[in-house]
Amino acid sequence: MDVVVKSLNRLGSQFLFIGLIAFFTLHAKNIFFEVLPFSIVAKTMVALCTASFIYWAVSTIVFRSKIKASLFTAVSFFLFLFYNIVQSWATAANKIGVQISDKFLLATCLLLALVIVLLAKITGSRFLLFLKSALVILVCYECIMICIQSLTHKEPPKSFMSASRQNVPNANLPSVYFIVLDEYAGSETLEKYFKYSNAGFVNTLDSLGFKVIRNASSNYHYTVLSMASTLNGEYIETHKNKPVYTQESFRNGMNAIYYNKAFATFEELGYSVFNYSPFRMKEHASRYSNRFLPTDYWLILHPTFFDRVIESFPYFFARKSGNKNLLKNLFTRQVDVSRNVLNDVLNKSGENLNAPTFSYIHLMMPHAPYATDSTGMINMAFLTSEAITKKQRMDAYLQYLVYANRVVSDFLRKIKTKTNGNAVVMLMSDHGLRDQLNPEDTISKFNSLNAVYLPAGMPNKWYDNMSNVNQFRLLFSLLSQQQIEYKQDLQVH
Repeated sequence: MDVVVKSLNRLGSQFLFIGLIAFFTLHAKNIFFEVLPFSIVAKTMVALCTASFIYWAVSTIVFRSKIKASLFTAVSFFLFLFYNIVQSWATAANKIGVQISDKFLLATCLLLALVIVLLAKITGSRFLLFLKSALVILVCYECIMICIQSLTHKEPPKSFMSASRQNVPNANLPSVYFIVLDEYAGSETLEKYFKYSNAGFVNTLDSLGFKVIRNASSNYHYTVLSMASTLNGEYIETHKNKPVYTQESFRNGMNAIYYNKAFATFEELGYSVFNYSPFRMKEHASRYSNRFLPTDYWLILHPTFFDRVIESFPYFFARKSGNKNLLKNLFTRQVDVSRNVLNDVLNKSGENLNAPTFSYIHLMMPHAPYATDSTGMINMAFLTSEAITKKQRMDAYLQYLVYANRVVSDFLRKIKTKTNGNAVVMLMSDHGLRDQLNPEDTISKFNSLNAVYLPAGMPNKWYDNMSNVNQFRLLFSLLSQQQIEYKQDLQVH
């Protein structure tokens, strides 16, 4: 016992925050074990430790005590890293009538911690010993769990097909382009809430040979769960009587996307697979990342205060400084992500490949922040508005959707020309519009877009009122010449 105590005492007071950071990043590795590479975890840990040492060095000037500075840094980084706890406190306060923002609550907690640590007489080594012991136990536990997961045999992703494919020569299989428009509302919702007829876009799809599904719907109104369900043709396990927006749902969804059945089945059929989405999948890196669909570093940082600061600060600075050119450039870069993805897909489609290809293309259009107007110009009037009304948000969403129609229509024409009309093209949305709906409307947020083009000779069995969970079940029934059972079309609230 004396040896253990002496060993813990040798750990400097800085271990109070270094140990906390180590626990936090290792815990993230355990939650997203396959999705998060060790290199990303290590780099994030080093970056957070560097930030914490700078914070600690500044704190020593205030407290004039390395121990007090270490304790205050540990408390601060606990609040920063577990920011979802602060948010839950703010939500609970608002429910009982105490109107307080999570940022103001964070500042209050930091000020309170500063006063307490400043006035406290921290002479007891027992208290510090207890904290160090707890952190050592937590870090060791996470390391053990990582070792266990490393040694545990992982089942390979299952295929949609029940048996080996038969009589499907590789040369006869068409390439497949799977395009997802994030938060694109179905025609029924656009008519109901905006009095807007999307007939122009639908007619364009008709002229290009697409079958447009009426009353199409997603199974979830949460992107991660919706895409996990779509790519696996299965419903994702969630807690009953709990909202879908939970950390457990997010974890289950991300892991299901990483080991998804669609990619595994395409590879089994001999396809070359390309990932143009923000999701990391087995042997397929993510194309881009943002705070709405985090991956890599953002996957670790997304529940933290750092996520908000890093993502929001450039926009905050541009707005507060009145630098409209900087703000315009920031939003232009966001829009360019989608443009660059589509250009890369077109360039790749022109290459002579020995195998058919499957391309998953996920575009953050017309998802917030509704960066452009209908002509493609950055919507500065909306993006620089001090107080945005519901009507302004609705108008901005519709403008961005109309622009998305233009961009996608142009891409579809070009991809059909590039492939001589011999590729399958599936155009979908992960879910419908959510934020601007009437609270009592529980259906429209599932109302989505679904349009499918099949080469000549392939029977189009897509049906009205279809949901996303059956998208690949239907497709692989055609490609593999096997009858794959359909799931019941449901909306999970």
